[in-house]
Amino acid sequence: MFAEILLSIRKSNFEVFFDYIIPNNLISLAKIGMRVIVPFGQKNTLRLGYIINIKDQSNLANKYIFEIPDEEPFLNEELFLLVKEILQIPFISKTNAYSTIIPSGFLVTYKNKILPLQKKMIPIEIKDYLEKKKWFLNTKDNLLKTKKFQRLIKNNIVKSNVVIKNFYTKDKNIKIVPNLNEDISKTNLNSLLSFSPKCDEVYKKIDFCSSNTYLLYYFENQDKINFYLKIIEKNQKNQKQVLILVPEIIVINFLVKKIKDYFPYVQIFVLNSLLSKKENYIRNINIKEQKNFIVVGTRSAIFSPFTNLGTIIIDDEHDESLIEKDKINYDTRELAKIRSYYHKIPLILASNTPSLESYYYVKKNKYQFLDLSEKKNNFKMKLIDMKEELKNGNLNPFSLYLLKQISIRIQKKEKVLIFVNIRGFAPFILCRFCGYILKCSKCNISLVFFKKENILKCRFCRYSEKLTKKCLLCQKKSLKNVSYGIEYIESFLKKKFSDEIGIIRIDSDSISSIKDYEKIIKNLNKNKNKIDFLLGTEMICKKIDFPKVSLIGIMMADVLLNKPSFKSNETTFQLITQLAHHISDKNQIIVQSYDIEHYSIKNAANYNFQNFLENALKDRELSNNPPFVFLSQILIYNKNVVKLLKVAYKIKSILENYEEYNIRVIGPSFPRIFKKKYFYRVVLTLKYKNWPLDLDLVKKYIEQNKDTFIFFDFYANTV
Repeated sequence: MFAEILLSIRKSNFEVFFDYIIPNNLISLAKIGMRVIVPFGQKNTLRLGYIINIKDQSNLANKYIFEIPDEEPFLNEELFLLVKEILQIPFISKTNAYSTIIPSGFLVTYKNKILPLQKKMIPIEIKDYLEKKKWFLNTKDNLLKTKKFQRLIKNNIVKSNVVIKNFYTKDKNIKIVPNLNEDISKTNLNSLLSFSPKCDEVYKKIDFCSSNTYLLYYFENQDKINFYLKIIEKNQKNQKQVLILVPEIIVINFLVKKIKDYFPYVQIFVLNSLLSKKENYIRNINIKEQKNFIVVGTRSAIFSPFTNLGTIIIDDEHDESLIEKDKINYDTRELAKIRSYYHKIPLILASNTPSLESYYYVKKNKYQFLDLSEKKNNFKMKLIDMKEELKNGNLNPFSLYLLKQISIRIQKKEKVLIFVNIRGFAPFILCRFCGYILKCSKCNISLVFFKKENILKCRFCRYSEKLTKKCLLCQKKSLKNVSYGIEYIESFLKKKFSDEIGIIRIDSDSISSIKDYEKIIKNLNKNKNKIDFLLGTEMICKKIDFPKVSLIGIMMADVLLNKPSFKSNETTFQLITQLAHHISDKNQIIVQSYDIEHYSIKNAANYNFQNFLENALKDRELSNNPPFVFLSQILIYNKNVVKLLKVAYKIKSILENYEEYNIRVIGPSFPRIFKKKYFYRVVLTLKYKNWPLDLDLVKKYIEQNKDTFIFFDFYANTV
């Protein structure tokens, strides 16, 4: 018997599948999906792998499986279905697909173990370094590549072996958490929960024995939480697991706390990228072994090994963070549908601003609509035309009306939230004499100016430089910041009102970790009487428990509308609507824009969800965009711009000859960021109606051009 093994080489672009002989003593243990230890390479270094296939014959196998450490396979039939779905997208390697679905705790770390054969002969600086590292080096450690160290190996002074580190098994490392079901009686559950008639009415529409997909629309966040609790209650009584997926880590603790308040005895497992490998392994093994745990996690939790799943909930289903685009492409919602169908359980997509695609599927009767929006909006929204402000001589970023309303709130000691979706002090610096714009040398895009540090930063790579007084091109002292960002608005408010006003900033530049974010929220709730302003970018829109504010000012809504995306109208409507979550009853939202007649802004002002979606669907149909067609992009990278364009036009020619798909190819065109980390980029935009695409001819052509890289973005949203 022979086994096809996927070696544990995470995120490799190469197919690392090898055939191994299954020894007689392991034949009864060997199953598809099992972890195995195998010898690899000339030195027969032990490597971790997964059995992907078992077969009777192989002409390639010449080594034996060394060990099978587990009693049961981790990869089951269901997870193989997810791999099959991911592999439908062109140019994704099997290695990347399998590495994506395997949790980090089930993979291993490889390190070089250094054995000192002649300790006295080792140079003291190398010896000190090795002792500090406890004679274990990362496989990419620079010391391993030096000629000095290589000579030590050649002269038999030291020996270097690759070994497996951080390898976890259930028997050795894992304590299974006991089921807590006996602590939760039906009486306890019922005494904890009290729901509105509307919540009960909507809940009764769910068929827990079907694989239906439901779109849950709500207005108040608490109504949504109550509905989740009702779902959890049902699954706890039925001894079933619940998976709740959230777009971003910052929402997890908020949601877990809400669940714990009502179900203090239920075991909740959190899954996210911050877990150590060991903790990741422990939690996934417990999920696999247990019956009724609740799992709250980010998109990668969709790959957890559930054995008794009862319901899947996707929170904020409209959020783009649910789509993975780093070396691999998948939409968490689509994978959740596969798991829902496999387990014959309901999938609930929840949002107070549902995606246009989900609304379209409701209209096509593919999703069932659940309306939980019992409460109507109690706030007022005023639109300010900034063209009129300019005509009247107001050159400030704030309209006169917004400034007046802010003054009133400060006098009343009420809180104001200002939304500014631009980082830094200014988005770019311009020389007023020669017109030169300071740009990143790697990416060729304008550098963002941060005044507090007097530094310019690239938005896409880590490049930064100090701002000089003179223009690099003409040497004149005529540099000027153009437009404004969140740092400028903070400075403006302090000058206008007082340096002593309390301002809390919530953006990626002032918050570098989840702990920072949670600390700010904690301080915000604790010292709410000392805070006058909440100032933030998109991060402030998340469903977190901020103190309610009495005024929201949205600066330059046009920035959202003018993004190069066919979804910009939808994003604008969603962000304005989500900000309304932070307003207290009968108070005001002020939207400043140069296009107040745009239907996205007008419908957001009236909180007219239905009218907006109907208008947006007509727009999409007229422009031949999703959901009426598939829209994907092929991103092509090369350091030589001439070679890049030559390859792009050849690929376009190949695509246009795929008559069975009737692909409309737009481009090649340079994206807005046409250079990134020294690589030039062009984009081919594809519109088509038949899926999946077989692009083997394109793949073969790219393989002939080793200096060119390609990425297929199935879920593209730029135009």
